[in-house]
Parts: sequence; C-alpha cells; structure tokens
Amino acid sequence: TRTHLDMLDRYGGLLPLREQVGVKVDELRTIRTELDDLRTNEARRVERIAELRMLLEDVQAAALRSDEEQELLQERSMMQNAVRITELINAAYSNLYQGDESGRTPTRPAVELMGLIANDLGDLSNLDPAVAALSEQATDVLYRLEDLASAVRDYRDRLDFDPRRLDEIEERMTLLRSLQAQVLAAIVLP
Repeated sequence: TRTHLDMLDRYGGLLPLREQVGVKVDELRTIRTELDDLRTNEARRVERIAELRMLLEDVQAAALRSDEEQELLQERSMMQNAVRITELINAAYSNLYQGDESGRTPTRPAVELMGLIANDLGDLSNLDPAVAALSEQATDVLYRLEDLASAVRDYRDRLDFDPRRLDEIEERMTLLRSLQAQVLAAIVLP
C-alpha cells in the first residue's frame, strides 16, 4: 500500500507537498511534546510551591529562636543530671555555711572558719600594725565567701526540675530536627 501511495503522489505531483506535510507533522509532534513537558513542569512547579508554602507555615508556626537548639540541649542536660546537680550545689552550700558533722572528723563551715581567721588577724593587727593588710585581706575574703554563699543559695533556690519539662524539651527537639530535615530536603531537592 505504501508503494501505491507513492505512485499516486508522484503521478499527481504531490511528493513535494507530502514532504512539507510530513515536516509540519513532525513539527506538530515536537510542539505537542514540548507543550506536554511544559504542562508537566508547570504542574510540578505548582506542587513544589504548595509544598514550600506548607513548610514555611510549619516553620513559622514553630516560632523558632536563633539559639533555641543550643538552649534546649543545655536545659536537657541539666534535667538529665538533676540529681547530681542538686547534690553538688547542696554540698557546696553546706561546706560554705553548715560544715560536715557526719564524717569521722567534723568540719566547720568555710564562712565560719574565715570569720574566725578574720577575727584572729584583726586582733593580731591591734597588737602588730604590720599585719593590718593581712587582716583586711581576710575580711575581704570573708565578704567574698558570704557573697559566694548567697549566690550558691540563690542558684539552689532557683533550681526546678519538673519531669514534664524534660518531655517538653524532647518534643521540641524532635520538632526542630524534623523541620531541619524538611528544610534541608527542600533545599537539596528543588
């Protein structure tokens, strides 16, 4: 049948026209393919924009702060070490103001000892003025120890280890990591 068509087209002088039609058909196919590609790309672009908008809304809803992850890690570490932190701060305060009566050799509190030292050096400076500088240093150390004891007590009083807070921190860390992964994927896979 193909040879018959060729013969008829040749007889009718239609071969040049047939070639032109063939070229136009090829051009039309190419244009249709390009149009299909453009439609597909446009659909992908619209889908991508929707995905990025949703991600942006999620990030905005999370109300992230610049140093939040570091702060959460630090707070989580404190919560996980709550018992040890409490033991250490109580021991420090005890050594400053209470001493240790439970051991074999009871110890006096550091503030009390420093007070005794400051008093002794004060009495000594009344007898020997050359010791006045040492007395002043001892008194200064006593005041600094009292300030330190006050700061330790304030820190101890501020400690609040709520077990629910650790759960909140873990949930927030999970959210941060999820958003980080989504944003990274959005950047790497455009």
